[in-house]
Amino acid sequence: MKNEQNSEQNKQPIEWSKLGFEYTKTDYRFPATWEDGKWSDGDLLTSEYITLHEGSPSLHYAQQCFEGLKAQTAADGRILLEPRMP
Repeated sequence: MKNEQNSEQNKQPIEWSKLGFEYTKTDYRFPATWEDGKWSDGDLLTSEYITLHEGSPSLHYAQQCFEGLKAQTAADGRILLEPRMP
């Protein structure tokens, strides 16, 4: 990692009962990519910005909203979206 520090010295306790769904900026983020069957070493970054391709399906079709769902046709012809269960 490029930004190695003694993180134990700076670690703050997490108040789990007070965590909400809003954005919470952290000191670092850890991006890594999966390529050729393995994860990259990744990096620690201080920026909260990400790069996203303008053709990303999540921007144009919100496909991630339906990830993990399967569509079935009900007897009355309605389309049902159900979560995939392992």
